[in-house]
Amino acid sequence: MPHDDVRKKSKKRDHILQAAERLFLQKGLRAVTIEQIVREAGVSKATLYNHFPDKRQIAESVLDHIADSVLQNLEQIVEQGKRGRLTQELFLSLFDMNRYDHFLQSGFGMELLQDYPDTMRSYSERWAGRILPVFRELIRMAKIDGIVRMDVDPDVLIVYTLSVKRAFQDNPHVPANMSLKDFSQKFYDLYLNGVMEKDGRRPEEV
Repeated sequence: MPHDDVRKKSKKRDHILQAAERLFLQKGLRAVTIEQIVREAGVSKATLYNHFPDKRQIAESVLDHIADSVLQNLEQIVEQGKRGRLTQELFLSLFDMNRYDHFLQSGFGMELLQDYPDTMRSYSERWAGRILPVFRELIRMAKIDGIVRMDVDPDVLIVYTLSVKRAFQDNPHVPANMSLKDFSQKFYDLYLNGVMEKDGRRPEEV
């Protein structure tokens, strides 16, 4: 295929994904139709199906793009830390759920978890393989700069994170009115701060 044709094909695919991401994050996964994506992207239905067999494949590709942006954010934090000193503020910014509002506040993430649980499980495992090396490096730097305890094992943190995230998907005891953002924020609060008083005293003794 000539180079110009490849570039045009890639550009049309990008237009479709950008349009789908906008719509998914605005309306949620279930409310968006192929017809709406086609209209938003300014392409024909035949062009869309030339790139993606169905809406599920589009959703998975959109999720790939969102995950890439999270990984890039992590890589940027590591790079900033390497250029100077990793600060607690910089380290904690990775866990600030407001940075991911566009994803967590939409129905897209929740509906992906509910409608495609097998896809989400395999995706989480695959994505963990990409993020682990960068996360290990971040924890190594955080230990050196006195932000994280020296005995913390980054692999255990990853397993813990994935296990608790799955609990949100599979556990019927999670309150029905709890959003993905609320759950994530509460989870990372426990993740970073634990459940015990910092100095071991009872609240009435403080």
